[in-house]
Amino acid sequence: MIKFAVHEHQTPMDCQDSCTYTTTPSGLFRGIVRDGVREFRGITFARYSRLSESVMETPEGQVDATEYGCVPPQRSCRLESTIGKELGSRMEEGRLCLTVYSPENAEKLPVMVWIHGGSFLTGGSEEKRYSGRRLVKAGGVVVVKISYRLGALGFLYAPDKGAVNLGLKDQRLALEWIRLNISEFGGDPDNITIFGQSAGALSAAALVATAVTKLPFNKVILQSAPLGMRTSPAKAARMTEKFLSLLGKDPMEASLDEILDAQDQMKGMNLGVPFMPMFEDFLHVPECIRGCGLKAVAGWATEDASPFLKDILGRKLGSRLGRALVHRTTKRIFIKGTRRYIARLREAGFEACGYEICWHPKGNPLGACHCTEMPIILGERDDWAESGMLRGAEEDEYSRNEEDLTRIWTTFAKEGIFQHYGVIGE
Repeated sequence: MIKFAVHEHQTPMDCQDSCTYTTTPSGLFRGIVRDGVREFRGITFARYSRLSESVMETPEGQVDATEYGCVPPQRSCRLESTIGKELGSRMEEGRLCLTVYSPENAEKLPVMVWIHGGSFLTGGSEEKRYSGRRLVKAGGVVVVKISYRLGALGFLYAPDKGAVNLGLKDQRLALEWIRLNISEFGGDPDNITIFGQSAGALSAAALVATAVTKLPFNKVILQSAPLGMRTSPAKAARMTEKFLSLLGKDPMEASLDEILDAQDQMKGMNLGVPFMPMFEDFLHVPECIRGCGLKAVAGWATEDASPFLKDILGRKLGSRLGRALVHRTTKRIFIKGTRRYIARLREAGFEACGYEICWHPKGNPLGACHCTEMPIILGERDDWAESGMLRGAEEDEYSRNEEDLTRIWTTFAKEGIFQHYGVIGE
């Protein structure tokens, strides 16, 4: 099984942090250096108007990148009791941010790009818990975490307004920005690994499936991708019709609160994921990328579905009946699709393998659940202190696991070799 860990919480930026500067094709940025890691936070990589495609930002003058930026408009995460509360990110419409972490004196290092999850409704690169410091300190990589538009503002299916997959297009633009600028942060634009969890993993699959030219990355890690979900133009059109009916006005004229209220009403109707990339086959491998040498890792957690069934099952979650339902749902939503995806990639001539995370704190009814691995590779221990999924975790065991998993992920990014330490099942 994969084992995990956590480091002691690091102090926030203070007067002992020093400044660092880098000049890129997209501007001059001032960041900070802390404990050997350079951080350039809250960089605005794009701006957009509502329901229009985003445009890459090229600022004038020096840009202060010492504080985390904004996240797209959203409401609280439905898995808050499982993963804990988000840590004070501020919302803003019209601007998209990313944050870069790199070792001091880095030069042409492999790049790892994090795409966050959150059911395409919540999350953002500027969420403090998604810090890439741990991966950087594990050795030899540059980490970038990106934001993209969420909910109706990012995934409303309105082809008549030119609004289709805007959030996915934001991700592509972020990758363009990274390829253009990452050399000046010490990264190698020709050695990029994208990795994401849940909606972020499904996004990674969608970026592969919708490619029309050479991929802007070489390797991909899909963590708990819900590849068992399906959409279609007809289904997306019905979701749009329902949303517009609840909104009661043109979305261009509605306030953010009105849009978020309508989204909340849809969440309460058990409609699944109401907004997501509109693409019928997330397992698709386009002809244009065959032979490109893409390497992929995709996997799941043994009880991936448990946080989504927790409120339904209540105290029966850890019972024999509850566990059976969790495993059946996990297999349907996560495991079957992931196995098919690995097979599809192999048929196309790519290197692809799978893994299963089965570690969890003893006695925790959630088991090895959705998001279990995130605190092990991102953020610091105190950032995840309220996570219900980590209740009962032993510190020594947690630390060993973190060392293993960060080594597995960074070795894949650096060498294209997946060292799974006996975790894998496929």
